[in-house]
Amino acid sequence: MNHAELLLRIPLFVDMTKEEITKLLGLTTEAGFPAGRNVVTVGEPGDLLYVLVSGGVQILYPGLN
Repeated sequence: MNHAELLLRIPLFVDMTKEEITKLLGLTTEAGFPAGRNVVTVGEPGDLLYVLVSGGVQILYPGLN
């Protein structure tokens, strides 16, 4: 499955046209992270949207885990 097909399966992107998806993909960067690495931290401003293509994540939220 290519990245455009992947995005069209996610509810956030399902109503986008193929042209919009192509434009969005032009703004993206693929990244990999080693196991155990923090990707985001509670309380820090976010400026990225991550879409998990493969692998898994563990979400730890202080006071809830």
